[in-house]
Amino acid sequence: MIRCSFGSTNINITDFSPFHIEMMTTQIARRAALLPLEIVELLPTSQYGSFKHLLENKHRAASLRLSDAADFGLKIVRNAKINLAKPHRLLLDLKNTFSGIPAILVGAGPSLEENLHLLPENAIIFAGGTALKKIPFTPHFGACVDKENLNLKFDFPVCMQCRAHPIDGEMIISPDSHFPLMGETFDGGWTVGNFMVAIAVYFGCNPIVCVGMDYCTRNGKKYAFEETKVEEQEDWKESVFWLKNIEKKHPEITFLNASNGLKYFTPCNLKAIRFEKRPIAQIVYEKISNLKTHTAEVDTSSMLATLWNIWEPVFARSGDFSEEEMRMHQDLFFQQVIASYD
Repeated sequence: MIRCSFGSTNINITDFSPFHIEMMTTQIARRAALLPLEIVELLPTSQYGSFKHLLENKHRAASLRLSDAADFGLKIVRNAKINLAKPHRLLLDLKNTFSGIPAILVGAGPSLEENLHLLPENAIIFAGGTALKKIPFTPHFGACVDKENLNLKFDFPVCMQCRAHPIDGEMIISPDSHFPLMGETFDGGWTVGNFMVAIAVYFGCNPIVCVGMDYCTRNGKKYAFEETKVEEQEDWKESVFWLKNIEKKHPEITFLNASNGLKYFTPCNLKAIRFEKRPIAQIVYEKISNLKTHTAEVDTSSMLATLWNIWEPVFARSGDFSEEEMRMHQDLFFQQVIASYD
């Protein structure tokens, strides 16, 4: 038997069938979002370790989603409205467009300092988020997921989730990882590093090499080439969990890690990597030039349903409400959210 405790709630788990475990871990994670969660083995069971690991990851994910939706999605909706109204290309139109071409994904972790000069040639280079401020060259693609302004000028294509802060430049827009702002989602994980891996997989790139994607601090430093001091972030743990899962889903792709941090993918030495010569810049330019441009609007109806799915457990744990009272909460919630979007 396993007991899960959060707030004033205690739930005992005695059924460890796969279906029941999947259902209960999801329910508990949502109900306990942003609350301390204690998982205790009351009676010995062989499933305790796997159950605890699964629930901790789901709880972390539920807490990240609730934190992300703390403003009822107002900022990401505003960003998406601006981004989708401007002419843009669609990332989903590029499925397998770069099949078999190597990809180098550059993050801004501390290990970038020792690896930046070793990046192999003849690969598509992606640089994401803060890394765009660190590298002294132009990547083939930028990548953005941040709701806040990076204060950068872009003279190269930028793959960005529709939630990202609007930019001046050539936008290749993806659906959001967690909110169906475009009527659907694209599983881009939790960080810009995850997003770059998801893009490279979707593009058909192989192998995929991560550089400067440490997901940890070094001597307190979060980023290369600066002295910013931070503590460990919860989304780093969830990001590495996501990376390990995508590797399992795609055994046909070689995933390599030249970063120095949390362990994921197969470690590699950039000095030993050589790729077949290709006119990468020309290939990228031709493929992007052939894409149609679009304009669109935010799908607020799908957004409302997703937000309620995240917030409903928060309302439920604040009192012992009947079904009718919860429907009233839902109606008032929708009214408040819609009013904030106008």
